[in-house]
Amino acid sequence: WDRVGSEMMYPISNACGQLGQSYQDYHCSEEEKHMECEVDPQMTITAVTNAKWWGAPGPLKCGPKSLYPQTGYWDYLYNCDDKWADPPKTCDEYEGQIGGGPVNDAPYPNAAGRTDVEGCCWWGRGVIQTSGICNFGKLNYFLGKRAADEGREARYPEIDFCRDPEAICSSKEHKELKWIAGFFYWISEVQPYDNGGWNYLNELHKFVDNGLEGDAFINAVSGIVNRGCHNPPCGTGALDGGPERAQNFFDIIKEMKFSFVDVVPQSTGPGQVSNEAALEQSPSMVRYTCGNGYQPDEFDTSIPPSADVTFDYELHNGIDVPVIDALKDVKRSILSDVAGRMGCFKTYSGRELQESSAMFESIIGLQSSANDLPDLDTAGCIVEVDSADPSSCTPVSGGFTIHAKPGTSESMLQQATDSLKNIIKTSMEVGSYETNTVDKAVYIGERDNFAKPS
Repeated sequence: WDRVGSEMMYPISNACGQLGQSYQDYHCSEEEKHMECEVDPQMTITAVTNAKWWGAPGPLKCGPKSLYPQTGYWDYLYNCDDKWADPPKTCDEYEGQIGGGPVNDAPYPNAAGRTDVEGCCWWGRGVIQTSGICNFGKLNYFLGKRAADEGREARYPEIDFCRDPEAICSSKEHKELKWIAGFFYWISEVQPYDNGGWNYLNELHKFVDNGLEGDAFINAVSGIVNRGCHNPPCGTGALDGGPERAQNFFDIIKEMKFSFVDVVPQSTGPGQVSNEAALEQSPSMVRYTCGNGYQPDEFDTSIPPSADVTFDYELHNGIDVPVIDALKDVKRSILSDVAGRMGCFKTYSGRELQESSAMFESIIGLQSSANDLPDLDTAGCIVEVDSADPSSCTPVSGGFTIHAKPGTSESMLQQATDSLKNIIKTSMEVGSYETNTVDKAVYIGERDNFAKPS
């Protein structure tokens, strides 16, 4: 909620719009105007969710002036729990209330001057705070009741988002709507954004290719989501909480243990390549930098020690899935897994993406082919896997190379190698590498010494 006015309180009319906005006036472009919702001044809604900290404002609400002739403010300093008062005070504005209360003695305008909540049912809902008559209208036009009424396929044919925008939060049957609404907005408004020489997909590629350097891309995307343009202030005002949004992004990246990958593409000849031919070609190389990498001084002529981490496994995939696709997919999962465990990262803008564990402090790099290759000297698979659908099995010789700091002993390298093999073995056993192309990856280790489970 937005605190404004002489008392710096929360206007109840913030339901109409915060930070000077008016959600009911968020119209679509002329080309899409036919999709937007009509504003019904008689619509009456009370939000089903709100914050619960001490003094937190009550749920947003909207309704006609006949029901709410004027709106005051929410006093977040008010003590609503005073049983010794005469008459006693109780916190009963919403469930879980422990402080604060409404004051409606006089009109108290929001930042846009509103002192009522008529037609103000279009506040933000869901993970990306879908708001305004255009966004709710498009949601209804493509996914809701309007799509069904007009003969189009509808994911939620029974939900009229224009008559009940609160359904995003209140639906018991479709609790996923909080996320669906956000995904819909992202796909329909953010990904195709191309305005004023700023194209989302082009800028995304630049941002990734430059190692996620700086905040400019995050600020631009935040502007699109928060204000509808990549370079606020624009029609709806300045970007709200820009630095916090950027920091949140990098915090999430760190928690996801993101690893940067340097891919050296393989050049191929023109034309299509068959699956069998692709398997015979040398795969492209993938390289990770771990820790601070290796930066020798001019007098250092030592070569960083390295070790090959090799292991056999069996790859099960559907018969309609090309083996090369499954090989690339499972290797991508393996490399992402082990690189994350070793703390393979780069730094930028003073933000460190991940700290390595003590086990792998000496590791400075990892290098691997983008996919492992089938073991052509093996007749078939050893382990049988139950599958509901027809599948094929491919014996695979897997591996990658790790590089360590100069002076790292062979025993330390061996310890790291054994630990990585155990990580991969455990991950395969629990199905961590299973995807839409990989039904199952079965760790074999050394094929010649493998003991088939009884």
